[in-house]
Amino acid sequence: MNESSTLPVPVPDPAPSRRPVIAVVGGSGKLGRAVIVAARAAGADVRVLTRSTLDETGGIAVITGDATRRADLAKALKGADAAISVVGPVRGGPRDVSSRAALELLHVCRDTGPRRLVMVTGALVGARRLGPFYRVLRRLIGWLDGGALADRVMAEKILMATTLDWTIVRPPRLDDRVDGAIELGVDIVVGARDRIGRTALARKLVGLALSRDGI
Repeated sequence: MNESSTLPVPVPDPAPSRRPVIAVVGGSGKLGRAVIVAARAAGADVRVLTRSTLDETGGIAVITGDATRRADLAKALKGADAAISVVGPVRGGPRDVSSRAALELLHVCRDTGPRRLVMVTGALVGARRLGPFYRVLRRLIGWLDGGALADRVMAEKILMATTLDWTIVRPPRLDDRVDGAIELGVDIVVGARDRIGRTALARKLVGLALSRDGI
């Protein structure tokens, strides 16, 4: 009888999985900084485009530039798996920054990626599902803000017209004292007492960026 033996074949160690990369556009404000912290806590590397100075620590690359300049956006989004835009008007700044940034951002995403984009606007942009308080407030702000609200509406329209994998988030007032669960949906009515925390919102934005689930 012939006998044979099988020697064990060494199995190579699996290659370490690459950490996801999230680009944060407009990362110097309170919400942008909270998104950076949430992304790192979720195990992602972060590329931040900001006009201000931020410290680069482990897993965070800072690109100083303007969200309305395509070349700066291309640097920030290079190699990213998803992008989160928290660009919005600032006091003394141009009122059309949201739509200009959205247009340039979409050009970069279309040409080089990423295909996944989460954009933050605000509850006042979603006029169809506002309670009485926000409906009145929307009219007042429409008269007083010099076009910033209309510009955010235009930014949403620009995004909606693309074939990117996108999600728009319209949060109500942000209150750092609140850290409860956030409800997402297209038919939620926003009332005068509705508030959410920045930290909770940032975690939700990161989760949306890393997923492929729409609303």
